[in-house]
Amino acid sequence: MAPPFLPTSLILSLSKDTRRWLGLVLAAARALRQAQGERVLAVGACLLLTACSQEPGQSSAAQDTAETAQAERTDCALGGAADYRPDCTVERSAGGLVIRAPGGGFRRFETGTGDDRIRPADGAEAAQWRDLPDGRVEVAVGQDRYRLKLDPVPASSDAPST
Repeated sequence: MAPPFLPTSLILSLSKDTRRWLGLVLAAARALRQAQGERVLAVGACLLLTACSQEPGQSSAAQDTAETAQAERTDCALGGAADYRPDCTVERSAGGLVIRAPGGGFRRFETGTGDDRIRPADGAEAAQWRDLPDGRVEVAVGQDRYRLKLDPVPASSDAPST
């Protein structure tokens, strides 16, 4: 659960390492709050700033470039665009993925099998998907479209989307 002073969207936009540090900081803060009262907020804030600090000599832009170079790129057509561009990145985890747009926005998806192959992890808009001849899947949510590599569909499934 996100702390009340940090919006969930901000937490999800952080790198994996920063989110891991944030989790450790929050766990330490909860333990200190139980032991020492509300003075923990100041300690937690200091720890959070330390966790978010950069390596000496490395700028924020350099960190962003390094993270983007390691991320998997995928084609996307955002905001109703007609043409796909390889501008989005994909972060995969067990049972799901996060697609990040170049402007900082993101969409979280859960993955499964059959007719439930991919679906938004949150939000009110449903995903529609279809298999492409090149083995990828085209996913559409609202005005955004993505072309992704997913695990292969079992041979018995015809799997057009819902």
